[in-house]
Amino acid sequence: MAIREPTTRTLTTADVSRDLPALVQQVSRRETRVLVAEDGKPLAALISAQDLELLDRLQQQRADAWKVFEEIWSRNADRDPEEVERDVAAALAEVRDAERARTNRDPDS
Repeated sequence: MAIREPTTRTLTTADVSRDLPALVQQVSRRETRVLVAEDGKPLAALISAQDLELLDRLQQQRADAWKVFEEIWSRNADRDPEEVERDVAAALAEVRDAERARTNRDPDS
């Protein structure tokens, strides 16, 4: 059975204040997410604790990925960018060739 994603409702701060207890219950059950807006401008959101954990994990993964790029840039700061690009392209080709060889050898993996 597919997991149903919560719907997103846009409400004013007044609506949220009035309906907060019910909204918290709906959000905690992942039935809805609430976008709080005033004059058509989004201000904040109410999301489940599970969604917040997911957002935190995604932000950490993104930060970790950028650390890799920053490390590569710092290691190659004094090198010709075209030379670095060629080295990266060659390394990617090696990884892709190895992955193709692995998947052609073992179609169940």
